[in-house]
Amino acid sequence: KNVAINYLPKISTDLKVTMFADDCSFLVSNKSQHLTISNSNNQLQSLNQWFILNKLRLNISKTNIIQFHLGNTNHFNLQGLIKLGSEEAKQETKVKFLGLYIDNRLTWSGHVEHVCKRLRTMGFALNRLAKVCSQDVLRTVYFSHVESILRYGLMFWGPSSVVNFNRVFVLQKWCLRIISGRRRFESCKPLFGELKILTLAGLVGYELCSFVKGNPQLFVSNGYYHQYPTRSRELISVAGHNTSAFERGPYHLSAKA
Repeated sequence: KNVAINYLPKISTDLKVTMFADDCSFLVSNKSQHLTISNSNNQLQSLNQWFILNKLRLNISKTNIIQFHLGNTNHFNLQGLIKLGSEEAKQETKVKFLGLYIDNRLTWSGHVEHVCKRLRTMGFALNRLAKVCSQDVLRTVYFSHVESILRYGLMFWGPSSVVNFNRVFVLQKWCLRIISGRRRFESCKPLFGELKILTLAGLVGYELCSFVKGNPQLFVSNGYYHQYPTRSRELISVAGHNTSAFERGPYHLSAKA
């Protein structure tokens, strides 16, 4: 099945396809509500025909629609407007995509709630282990089961808002207090250095810089736009923007980092 759908992104130049294993997502964008609905239905028909020709089946009952919009921009109800035959695709305000919970306003609050829930579970597990394990063992468990949770998709949800960041940071400090045997209200500031563990802010910076290092083709230096020998010539150019959502996004923050 995976071999068959490898050709799926080529069926239309108007459709942006994102694939991972057998998980497929399709992006349709337009400034017009009418054209968005019309294009979505046309693309859905094209997809269905492609699946039929390849002896596959598009399960519309498991197909979800999410409409992204920022701030106070207009939001319209798509329920019942995008369908295949008599079957309707269900409109959602939040979807799970490759382990990330993405909401229609890109606030990442749903994913942060998911992260906090998992961190609380691991905090209680560390508390139980602290009674029978050494600090070195607890530190190993932290890197395996706590930091791995923190780092997954961090460059997207980490800078989303101060509220989201602080919710997770409080739980990270709770885990460090358990590992080091400190009391609830003791300062965690020296613990990060003692245990050689990066703070949440440090992890965000590391992930952003790693993204630039791994994807140099996405960035250009200031020297790309002029030939003057300025001090900032070799620095990565930071793209102009009109929205705070772009300013909090990984592309902009990676360039600044």
